[in-house]
Amino acid sequence: MLLPPSEGKAAGGCASRTPDGFGPQLALARSALAHALGKTLRGVSRANLEKLVNARGERALAARTALEQYLGGTAPHLVAWRRYDGVVWRHLDPATLSDDQRARVLVPSALYGVNCANDVIADYRLKMSVRLKGIGPVAPFWRDALTETVIGHVAGREVVDLLPREHAAAVDFDLLGVATTLVRVSFVDQHRARAVGHAAKAAKGIVARTVLEGGVASLRDFEWAGWRAHANDEGFVVVAP
Repeated sequence: MLLPPSEGKAAGGCASRTPDGFGPQLALARSALAHALGKTLRGVSRANLEKLVNARGERALAARTALEQYLGGTAPHLVAWRRYDGVVWRHLDPATLSDDQRARVLVPSALYGVNCANDVIADYRLKMSVRLKGIGPVAPFWRDALTETVIGHVAGREVVDLLPREHAAAVDFDLLGVATTLVRVSFVDQHRARAVGHAAKAAKGIVARTVLEGGVASLRDFEWAGWRAHANDEGFVVVAP
């Protein structure tokens, strides 16, 4: 399952860390990203910093400190399913899933490329849509390495796509669709326009949990808080009440 990270993240963690499962495949790309991020942060204006981390004021300054700790190797690390603390993840309720279920959740990330929900990660804020010095837009930078890593990891198994546009831009879905069985899930309002906001994120978290517990077929009868899933040519569309 491809699930987005959350901008909201729990603080804390410990200094020691265990390398994640994608470290060997993504080491060179992560190093290049870190180098570009360091160059971008040096001398960055307040306005550009706020765009980079999608935060303002003290939150932006705290986000810069967290990124500098990551670059300096001093950032505390916390398992990803505990770190991600946004609406989608709170409704997924990963603490009550099994390790095997959480291991099936892959998270495209502007900082890491991709990580599993069971991997340990730093606290960070970084948009997939921003540009960094030396590499340009982050999403296209990650696309080849991220897609190849996901294909190698899933080994032809079914992949459920729950990504928003920002993170979907970092995946080559044409290539992924050839290598795997791809099930895409979209969320729309009553007018079939893209659904956004708190309610849509909550529904996404519930859909993710439903699939992890019961498989894709369980979406055929999905209904939650008035949201209903309908099969289409790409997978499913989940319609708001």
